[in-house]
Amino acid sequence: MTSAMPHQITELTLGFLLDEGIFPCIAVEIDHLEALKGLVCAGVGVSVMLAWAARRELAAGDLASVRLGPTGLTRSWGILYPDHRPTAAALRALIGLFAEALPPLFATAA
Repeated sequence: MTSAMPHQITELTLGFLLDEGIFPCIAVEIDHLEALKGLVCAGVGVSVMLAWAARRELAAGDLASVRLGPTGLTRSWGILYPDHRPTAAALRALIGLFAEALPPLFATAA
């Protein structure tokens, strides 16, 4: 029998919590955000997730959020594309749009 490897975000979150002196008891790791939010709403436990992933439930008052640590837990995002090929104008435009539009959207999601 093989054991499932934890996801990278789980390892990042656990490392952050342990560094803060918090030792969580993990009951389940679920890849489906809607199921996870449903379990939290049903009172089964708590979850660590991106605030924008629960925006609707937070606005409705079904869930409440608490920032992790003084600055929160952050992740880096990136855009991947083949470096060995010339970059098409449409891809350059998309990268420029992402670079301009995404940072403010993520900043206001918290």
